[in-house]
Amino acid sequence: MDNQRRENFEIIELDDKKFKIGKFTALNGAYLIVNFFPKIAPLLPMIFNALNGDYSTLGIANFSPFTNKEQFKNFLIDVLSTVQVERKAGYFSIIDEGGNFDIEFEENTFLVSILVYKSLQFNAKDFFLEKNRNILQKVIQEFSFFTPQT
Repeated sequence: MDNQRRENFEIIELDDKKFKIGKFTALNGAYLIVNFFPKIAPLLPMIFNALNGDYSTLGIANFSPFTNKEQFKNFLIDVLSTVQVERKAGYFSIIDEGGNFDIEFEENTFLVSILVYKSLQFNAKDFFLEKNRNILQKVIQEFSFFTPQT
């Protein structure tokens, strides 16, 4: 497999349904990076510690990038705009342009949470492509708190 490219979508099965997870638009992806990278940057040392096997400082209580419910809702709309569910006539978005859920998903908190995770996971793969890894590593090293492992 070519390490420089990836598919524009992936098909997953959850709760006996097929979903198509697509890529963020460049605008949504850039928005999420610009808005959330500064908020998670202080957590990078904890993340690097966890990657090295030290989980003592890593916890969800340490991570809260949202200042209010409206900001969180907009984040979810952006992320879930990449998710489509398979119907008889094809794949259809689970969230409409107004930010409303398809009635089937409106009260399914667990499934929606998993779909958010899957969308973020799929879209984060770009950061680990070889061509992007070197750029990302250089940017991270420019932060004064980052000390590369030797």
